[in-house]
Amino acid sequence: MGGGFGVISCTINKKLSNPRNHVVIEANPYLITPLEKNRDINGCQFTIINKALGYGADLVTMYLQENIGSSGTKHQMGEKIEVGTISLEKLLILSGFNVANLVTDIEGSEFDLIDKEMGILKNKIKTIIVEFHPNVIGQKKFKEVLLKLKVAGFDSVYQKESVFVLKNKLLGI
Repeated sequence: MGGGFGVISCTINKKLSNPRNHVVIEANPYLITPLEKNRDINGCQFTIINKALGYGADLVTMYLQENIGSSGTKHQMGEKIEVGTISLEKLLILSGFNVANLVTDIEGSEFDLIDKEMGILKNKIKTIIVEFHPNVIGQKKFKEVLLKLKVAGFDSVYQKESVFVLKNKLLGI
């Protein structure tokens, strides 16, 4: 989630034993063409879905920032556009994945994902690589979310600045 230009997506795709079993979500419609070009130039095979993480509505307002990598649904400044929504649960169903790994950099919406879909994370996600954005939500909420993940069975196995790798010990990983 949060494919951007596809640098991380291409790196991951090259390491997969079945690179077609890789779905990249990008909310910003202006990034879809560069993401597709990067995928194709690098011989990658991931599927791209142009949606934003969202709950309770088919559309969400996204705010485009001058620094395109900072665009998102939380900043509430910049050009407004409406984008379709998808949940992690729906993504897993559409993709046919019973269990998956999740890599996410979604500019503050990772907190919504964890709040709204803890059951899905706990039962279907083996590893989470997440860039947290406590500057968007606040340090208190950030600490609450980390504790929530730990209680749900996720152990932090690596951290560098605001990027965490969390393994789901409940899935025997």
